[in-house]
Amino acid sequence: MKQIVAGPVAEQLKVANFRQGVLVVETTSAAWAARINFQKQKLLTQLQTETLPILTAIEVKVNPRLALYDAKPKQTHKQLSPAAAEHIAALAENVSGTLGEKLKRLANLASRNK
Repeated sequence: MKQIVAGPVAEQLKVANFRQGVLVVETTSAAWAARINFQKQKLLTQLQTETLPILTAIEVKVNPRLALYDAKPKQTHKQLSPAAAEHIAALAENVSGTLGEKLKRLANLASRNK
């Protein structure tokens, strides 16, 4: 569904259920529900032709609790300490092959991010 709906609307909807040919979609507010309902016929036709020929209707429901969940989990980038970088570099000297090369690159990357 999110592949068909583009832009900010895709971020505001979640497929909740599919039963008896009816696709139930949830959104965070009535404003988003109205916007999705405006595009419902186009979405229905597109989904029927591309993926779900048994689809008969799309039902839009408002679920404010969806706003509490972050759609994209925040990624934290952890950095290695200089001491850890030194230990990895020392280990890389004693390991041969591709593992040794990868350890050396990791140590170089850690020391570059000081």
